[in-house]
Amino acid sequence: MADRFYLSLWLKDYDDSQMLDRYRTLLETFPFSKLRPRIRGFRIYPLSWSEHPVLEEDFSEEGAEPGYILSLASEFFHGDYAYEASSFWDLWRFQKNGGPGAWKQAPVPVTLSCLGPEFEDGTAERGHLEIDFGPDTPFRADQMLPDAESRIMAREYRERLQENIRKLLGFVHELDKRLPVQRKTLWTESGENFAEMIRQSLK
Repeated sequence: MADRFYLSLWLKDYDDSQMLDRYRTLLETFPFSKLRPRIRGFRIYPLSWSEHPVLEEDFSEEGAEPGYILSLASEFFHGDYAYEASSFWDLWRFQKNGGPGAWKQAPVPVTLSCLGPEFEDGTAERGHLEIDFGPDTPFRADQMLPDAESRIMAREYRERLQENIRKLLGFVHELDKRLPVQRKTLWTESGENFAEMIRQSLK
C-alpha cells in the first residue's frame, strides 16, 4: 500500500531573521517540473495548521516564480506563521496500459513549507522546512510492477525506479550543501523506515 512521505529539515541558529532566506534557498533548489513549471498555489497559516489561511493564492493557470511567492511572504511576515507552496516535479510513472514505452515522465505534486520558529504546530516535530512528496509509489520496488514478464520491461522498471530515487537523493544532497542543516529525516505517515525501503529499491 502506498504511504505518504516527507522530508523535514532542522536548521542551525534558525530564527525570524533567517526564515524567509532559508525558504528562498529551498524554493530555488527544488527541481520544478518542466511539464508543469513554477509554483501553483500558496497559503499562509497563522499560529497553527488548523487556522484559516490569512492568504490563499491560486496560480494553477500559469504558475508563479519563487521570487513573487517570497514577496507575498514578506508582506505577511510573522514568526508564528507557516508558509506553504504547492508545485510539481517530474518523475517516471508506469502507465497501466503496459507494454514497451509504458513509462512516462509526469508531473507529481509536492508541497514546500516553511514554519516560523513560534508556529504552534511545532518545528520540534516537523522541522523548520518540510517537503510533502505525496505517495511514495514512484520509489517503491514492491509497487507499480508491470504485468508483463518480459526481461526488457523488468529491466526498464528497475532503471526508472532508480532514476526517481537518484533524483530524490540528489535534491536532498543539494539542500545539505546550500543550507545549514543540523538534522534531517525522511519519514512516512505509517512510520515505515523510509531509508530501508529506499535501500531495498536500489538493490
